[in-house]
Amino acid sequence: MKDGYGIRVSDAAVGNITSNVIQKSVNLGIQADVNPNTSMAVSVKRINANTIKSARIAIKVMKATVSEIHSNALYPTTESTLMVCENSVVGTIHKNAISKSGDTAIILRKSKVTQVSSNVISAPKPHGIYCYEGYGTQKILSNTVTSAKENGIYVNGAVVNNLDSNVVSSCKNIGIYINGTDTKTQVLSVKGNKVSACANAMKIVKGPKVNVYVNSFTKNSGGNQYIINGNKQYKLSNVPSTAINAKKSGNTIKLTWAKKGSVSGYLLYRSTKATGGFAKIAGVSASVKAYTDKTAKAKTVYYYRLFPYYKVPGTQVVIYANYSLSKGIKR
Repeated sequence: MKDGYGIRVSDAAVGNITSNVIQKSVNLGIQADVNPNTSMAVSVKRINANTIKSARIAIKVMKATVSEIHSNALYPTTESTLMVCENSVVGTIHKNAISKSGDTAIILRKSKVTQVSSNVISAPKPHGIYCYEGYGTQKILSNTVTSAKENGIYVNGAVVNNLDSNVVSSCKNIGIYINGTDTKTQVLSVKGNKVSACANAMKIVKGPKVNVYVNSFTKNSGGNQYIINGNKQYKLSNVPSTAINAKKSGNTIKLTWAKKGSVSGYLLYRSTKATGGFAKIAGVSASVKAYTDKTAKAKTVYYYRLFPYYKVPGTQVVIYANYSLSKGIKR
């Protein structure tokens, strides 16, 4: 199919594109796009369980709506493997196996995607997942990226709610790179990621708004710190966990703790269960070492979580320590 398409959907609504084998399609394996001559809406319910080999681009969604792109085997490509661009709307991109991408494995540009999850990406050039130019998503989670020629996951000019629980290893540059060159860049949660054997674990530059929780960084040659703006490194030990004590005091419950390390403040959460259901009840400054819960109900057992956090000077980056949990206390 030299210079052609394996499957193209244009000016149409299609249910499923599934279980196809497309080989040596020099241009595009599967494309869903709007015909510029008609501008009719294009939608596909699922693109799943396809095998696409040796295409320039394996799957491209442009100005179209797709509910799911999942469980496809895509390898190798001469350019990017899976591209969502130009105001497209995609539900989930998950459980795809992508190897030897000639450019970035998953590109998300000027589009909205609900979730990118559980994809397995190996040996992309240069990045594993790249979100940029106004891209918005709910979650990028539980993806595995290995041996990227540059960065594992790269966010620039995008809004991401959760960048959590990804496994990134053996990247030549940075495991997780968040660049605020475009002032729209925000990542509201970076949590539970495992980055190993990269040149640097994580780098945050040029002023993006980022909330960093507890991650695991090991055996990275440039160090396992969070690198902020390239001039100073911060790591989790800057914000140590602090034990919280709870004690009944009349018709209230009094919470106390001791300050440790560099702290900008504390967040307090409460639940009637030790394992979940916690809701924020207060935020206090670093100088505060106690809080009285006046809204606790009688004959009810409560558990409390204390999150110390540190606001990195001159940035919009906040680093949170792991929480400490109080023993159950009955009001």
